[in-house]
Amino acid sequence: MASFAHCATELKWLDSKLGDALQSVPHWQQLGDQLRSVPGVGNGVMYTLLGELPELDTPSHR
Repeated sequence: MASFAHCATELKWLDSKLGDALQSVPHWQQLGDQLRSVPGVGNGVMYTLLGELPELDTPSHR
């Protein structure tokens, strides 16, 4: 049970740090707000999308 508690503590810490980083850049904050407005998208999905798809906010010319 101690390992689960440790993981939960680490996840809270990581979520806090990622949230602080997101709040420090107005553009990221706006994009994060837009992503979280989609039903089913929470912080985990939002952080993953922002981290893995930096082109997400770039308009497509297709």
